[in-house]
Amino acid sequence: MPTTLSTQAERRDGIEILRVSGEIDLSTASRLGQAIEGARIPGSPLILDLTGVGFMDSAGARVLAVADDAATAQRAPLLLVPSEYVSRVFEIAGLGPAFQLYGAQSEAVEAARGILAGGLDG
Repeated sequence: MPTTLSTQAERRDGIEILRVSGEIDLSTASRLGQAIEGARIPGSPLILDLTGVGFMDSAGARVLAVADDAATAQRAPLLLVPSEYVSRVFEIAGLGPAFQLYGAQSEAVEAARGILAGGLDG
């Protein structure tokens, strides 16, 4: 049975938010990577709202790690709002400290506003 993944991009106050739902696995990970690249605005934070993700395997974790590395290189932070399932995968894999994680989209939006207001160094 094929897995499903959907993404929906939204721009709010100059902040790009990519809502992701479904399953992130080997069959959908590349689509997620493409959606992240398509949503990225150079020099601006990108929020990935993963609260609708019910399954993620190591392929999904790798896509997020690659996206986070690219965001760091581009000085465009990646802020994640994980579902309980994604949080559990990060916990088991010891990946939590590698990402900027937020408990709710509103918290990530506030953090992104602070980044935009103060610059990446401030």
